[in-house]
Amino acid sequence: MVAPGGFIAWHDFSPACPGVWRCLNEIATNHRLFHIKGTRLVLYRHPA
Repeated sequence: MVAPGGFIAWHDFSPACPGVWRCLNEIATNHRLFHIKGTRLVLYRHPA
């Protein structure tokens, strides 16, 4: 449940956290996710 133009942020995006890693890679098959290089952060922006 994200408002148009809203964001979701996740942390622990790393193979060291296999549940998060697997889940976000699965979500990425249908939604554009942005991994912030050099971090374990991933963002999603709901279309406006």
